[in-house]
Amino acid sequence: MVGGVTCISDWYISDGTALISPPASNGQTHAVGLRVFYPAGGILYFDSEALDLFALDIALLDLRNQIAEKQKELAAAIRGRGTFGNHVLVQLAAPEVAARRHREWRDVRAAALAGLAAATDEGQSG
Repeated sequence: MVGGVTCISDWYISDGTALISPPASNGQTHAVGLRVFYPAGGILYFDSEALDLFALDIALLDLRNQIAEKQKELAAAIRGRGTFGNHVLVQLAAPEVAARRHREWRDVRAAALAGLAAATDEGQSG
């Protein structure tokens, strides 16, 4: 921890604003924000470090696309049994189970976003 800190805020969800304490004239930090999540902006802050969740999501989608392309290349190049060594192929979930989970996640996510939008509208009109 930082010595001489007068305020520690930990793990809150932001609407895009945050309270911070500027450093003292000697540069000493008087407040530390440990974790702040800004969902609308897609950013997770760890003190002064930011993790761009939108960029992370896109990077993971890009990785999945690259994997799909390489799987096609490998499927065309590799023939025979035991193509990846002495392993047993297992299916993690049936496609219909995965599709159902994905639909449920989208539905719950959409409802949560609608609730957030309604709460935001109420907060701005009141």
